[in-house]
Amino acid sequence: MKIIAAGRDMARRRAWELLPEVRERKRRQRSIRYEQLKAAGTCPNCFLRPRGDTGILCKQCAETRKRVSKNNYYRLRDDAFAAYGGYICACCGEDEKVFLTIDHVEGGGNKHRKEINADHPGNFYRWLKNQKYPPGFKVLCLNCNMGRHRNGGVCPHRETKP
Repeated sequence: MKIIAAGRDMARRRAWELLPEVRERKRRQRSIRYEQLKAAGTCPNCFLRPRGDTGILCKQCAETRKRVSKNNYYRLRDDAFAAYGGYICACCGEDEKVFLTIDHVEGGGNKHRKEINADHPGNFYRWLKNQKYPPGFKVLCLNCNMGRHRNGGVCPHRETKP
């Protein structure tokens, strides 16, 4: 009986915490605490070490955040490429990872990235994942991608030569 009651209490607490006024109050409390730590020169992430010279976080927390962020980016990128056929150019067969990119099949990639506010490739990969990898994209190498851009949407590999 105690387990069931504890489960109900947890559900009630979660529902209570979802109320807008409760969320706003907690957000204000976090903001005040953050400003206090910042003013005291303490890292707001670990609450232990003094802030680093270059930013708000201490050196260890900044390095950890950078490493985690980089790993998340590579995971998003790998998932996106896997969803669109893997690390191989759909036109010429190039398979070197650093040369590959995801292309908008119908063109308009720059406009689309601005619409979804993808100022960093990780934001674009995250958008693809959130949209469940929609059709209209394919993997191309940078040469084929730029060739299509400069050649009216046709890759120079596909163009017939006289």
